[in-house]
Amino acid sequence: MTESTESTESTESTESTESTESTESTESTEITEAAEPTGSVKPAREKAPKVSKEIVYSLSRASRCSGCDRKLVVGEIVKLEKAEEDREALCRVCSKLDDLELIGKGNAKITRLATKYSTRSYVVMKWSEVWKTYERLGILAEPRAIDKAEAEAQVKLANREKKP
Repeated sequence: MTESTESTESTESTESTESTESTESTESTEITEAAEPTGSVKPAREKAPKVSKEIVYSLSRASRCSGCDRKLVVGEIVKLEKAEEDREALCRVCSKLDDLELIGKGNAKITRLATKYSTRSYVVMKWSEVWKTYERLGILAEPRAIDKAEAEAQVKLANREKKP
């Protein structure tokens, strides 16, 4: 009986030794992988903070400016300000957007460059009755920025709103 007990004990000790060795080899592999020089590990990219674009709207029905009480026609660009109970429409003069020019949608490169070079830019949106959602019409940007973007991209915009 002692021989069978000894053989059982030796088998158990052999199995435990093998499991310990396999655990140690796994740990040493993990340590080796973690010990790689930091030069080969790429640092995680930091995401740029998301900048919210200011939005102005193209009117879908006639209205009045709450700043100067001027009549606003359909298609005119307005900035909506929050009032006590409702939103108030301000014309381009009252919202100080009269010095900006409209670039229509259709040329992504010019839009990106003009937004980059402009100190202030606004996205122009219009309500679509068909789709029951807002559609992007283009951007308002500074004329100087639009000129610089046109020169860099070597493109002349046909859908650019010019000042009279």
